[in-house]
Amino acid sequence: MQLSTGLAAVAHLVPQRTREVGIRMALGADAPALIRTMVGEALQWISARLILGAGGALATGRLLGSYLFVVQPRDPAVLAALIPARAAARVDPSITLRCE
Repeated sequence: MQLSTGLAAVAHLVPQRTREVGIRMALGADAPALIRTMVGEALQWISARLILGAGGALATGRLLGSYLFVVQPRDPAVLAALIPARAAARVDPSITLRCE
């Protein structure tokens, strides 16, 4: 999961609750309490995704461990290769072929 994707999802959830916030304010809720509630719920959402992502990463690391002969699954070299590999996977093949 990309960090920017998670932030965009949380940023999208808050405006969807504008009507709810308006009703709560009309019924007498104070702004600091609403902010604490919304931030707390966002933190719960983010924490759940972090836990699921970490569990998935550990499971994937163990699965890929059988394919790694020289390095360990948690080796920084594996992580260092992941970032450029993801960037290369996003390249449009037609642009690459035109350049050659």
